[in-house]
Amino acid sequence: LFFGSRRSPAMQLSFDGLAEASCHVSVVATAAAIEIKIALRGIRRSLHLGDSVGCELHWACLEDSGAWVAPAMQPGGSRAVDPVASRMECKFDCVLIFPKDTAPKSVVFVVLVHA
Repeated sequence: LFFGSRRSPAMQLSFDGLAEASCHVSVVATAAAIEIKIALRGIRRSLHLGDSVGCELHWACLEDSGAWVAPAMQPGGSRAVDPVASRMECKFDCVLIFPKDTAPKSVVFVVLVHA
């Protein structure tokens, strides 16, 4: 996803082996911020989990070389877990909000499911 545009790019992702599970990622650019919205659907049903399930987004910024790097500024609700990666509780929905002047060009993430 290219974040520098005022248009709202989006992508629909799926998880290998989990037919009903999906992840919708959209980007909204405003005059002051870049918002990356992540919506996870069907994970509980696909994994046959009960109500006591939660998710975390394990994420980092992605350089052109493919290297994971720490964000210039940690978005609200997110926390660093090592010198590069961060995590955010998402309970199936979350939003990473970056000030426009420090927004990364690309973000990479892994969904961690806790049951």
